[in-house]
Amino acid sequence: MSFGIETTADNPHINNTWPGSFQIGVTFTSHTSFYKWYDENYGGSPVGYENVMGSRLSDADALAANVTATKLPFEQFAGGT
Repeated sequence: MSFGIETTADNPHINNTWPGSFQIGVTFTSHTSFYKWYDENYGGSPVGYENVMGSRLSDADALAANVTATKLPFEQFAGGT
């Protein structure tokens, strides 16, 4: 079984540029379900937002026609003022 892991020993540029600076450790863990993995690895701390805003109802010309009017919904969506 090959995982295609390149170690620093296989990379002369890394060894010559930063000798002895890097170590690689690999641990393989199996989980019986995504939930088990999630339960073990989810940190729970809020670190940001994943917002994707767009419009399938308005084309580019409609969105650009009145930038001031278009700005408000985008700001409200993103939690701005």
